[in-house]
Amino acid sequence: DGDFPICNAEKGYADVLLTFMEPNAGLIASLCAGDSPNSIPSKAALTWTDGTREEFHGKSAHSSEPNEGNNAILRLAGALAGRGHTFNFVRFLNDFASDEDLCPALRIDDGSDYIGRDRVGRTTACPTVLSAVGGEVRLNLNIRQKFGVDREDILTAVNGYCAQYGFTAHMLPGYLPGTMVSTATEPLRIMKEVYEEYGYKAEFVASAGTSYAKAMPNFVSWGPVFRTDPNCFHSENERLSLNTLIVASK
Repeated sequence: DGDFPICNAEKGYADVLLTFMEPNAGLIASLCAGDSPNSIPSKAALTWTDGTREEFHGKSAHSSEPNEGNNAILRLAGALAGRGHTFNFVRFLNDFASDEDLCPALRIDDGSDYIGRDRVGRTTACPTVLSAVGGEVRLNLNIRQKFGVDREDILTAVNGYCAQYGFTAHMLPGYLPGTMVSTATEPLRIMKEVYEEYGYKAEFVASAGTSYAKAMPNFVSWGPVFRTDPNCFHSENERLSLNTLIVASK
């Protein structure tokens, strides 16, 4: 459920649903993008009430690494803004989207990927699911917050823009805090030695995703994917090579 070498820090997980009130929602017959809150959608579809249908295409990726993908929701928002459409969700997405990641502009935290001397990863936020229901547009923001940032930090930041962009926000079930295990613990020292016995350079790294290591205290994510393997988490044709599986098992 993760990567080699030793991921002693993991970012947290949060899905925040933004519900936009849209005065011009009557122009939209249907709006659909994304089928998973933790994946960047590769396709977005919009049908206008006059029957015209448009599709916008990108590249799917794990939502913990938004810069690895090409978010079809952002492509849709960019195209609509270019034509002068003033939907609230379009304004929000275009004002905050930066290299597929909305977090720097949202200012959920200080933007650093460190706490003191410990690298814990940089908080990211990206849109993953978009739909139109009645006179509302619903947008899921998938947020991977670094260790030390909690749910109140996230909601305070997002709620600061409610009035300006005409939305309400609430956090969906499934919130997980970030975790960190000290590199000085004995099990991690042993894992480091074993990894190096197989000819790899051991390091302690921060994981962008979230794994089952969060299920118990003092657990870390360790493999099975090596850095030389293709990164295809939660994308089409997700896979693992047989050689990687064998070496990781050893």
